[in-house]
Amino acid sequence: MPEDLEFWVIAGSGILGVAIFAIGMVIRATVAKAPAGPPSLPLGPGLGGWRVSDKIYRGIDLGIVGFLMLVYGSPVFLDAAGKMPEGPVEIGMAEVVSTIAMQFFMTAMLVGAVAWRKNPVEWLGLKWRLWPMVVLIAPVAVAFTWTVVIALEETGFNKWLLDVTGGAETQEVVDAFGKAESPLLFGMLALMAAVIAPVVEEIIFRGYLYPVAKKYSGRIAGILFSSLFFAMAHPNAISLVPLFVLAVLLALSYEVTGSIWAPISIHVLFNSATVFAQFAHRMNWIQLPEG
Repeated sequence: MPEDLEFWVIAGSGILGVAIFAIGMVIRATVAKAPAGPPSLPLGPGLGGWRVSDKIYRGIDLGIVGFLMLVYGSPVFLDAAGKMPEGPVEIGMAEVVSTIAMQFFMTAMLVGAVAWRKNPVEWLGLKWRLWPMVVLIAPVAVAFTWTVVIALEETGFNKWLLDVTGGAETQEVVDAFGKAESPLLFGMLALMAAVIAPVVEEIIFRGYLYPVAKKYSGRIAGILFSSLFFAMAHPNAISLVPLFVLAVLLALSYEVTGSIWAPISIHVLFNSATVFAQFAHRMNWIQLPEG
């Protein structure tokens, strides 16, 4: 069945990520006495090296990672098991508010889990002295991701994947913008997508999940695991490859700068572009393809 294939395409990314994580743990345990990795490159403070520390994480963090995987991965499996509502999901004000509340709860939980070990300002590199670099970093990363999106569309990959899986062309939250009749609902969706989601997801996926994975499976496996799982957490087969590419860039920007502000800026710009496109379509400034 096409629906079954779509499930395996989406869930497969998460399963592959877990497999990479596990293999990385085995390899890391086997070569435990080997050097942890190359030193930071001498390109100045806050730019040009591997700057995300994994020293504060302990075994309990693996349990928290498992909890995060359950929270973000269970909707995919519940949907495949027929435990989720069938048909298009209607996203109203109640759903938006509850989603925002859950995002804040998850963020507060992780900050609390780390705060007793390290000051959150230091943990996330919030005092990044080279923060103006986001003006360059964000557009370059987003432009690269858009290039991938365009290439997948122009080569016919998206059409092929859509025909094979029978999945939706866009994510549910993107569809919600087109269906939002209330300006207030549209505004809340925009706030959630362009501001709240980027901040929350970067703290969760890059600020926490990635360095824990790096601690136990190594830098490369950590990047691949966190990126694949990030893509699966936005369950849409067409978006899978672009979101994976974006997530890799987000993790690399965090590593190179040592500050969560870098991936947040990329994520904000990427999501804001989508929000602006929906707003422009709503105002009849542009025409978007019918999904």
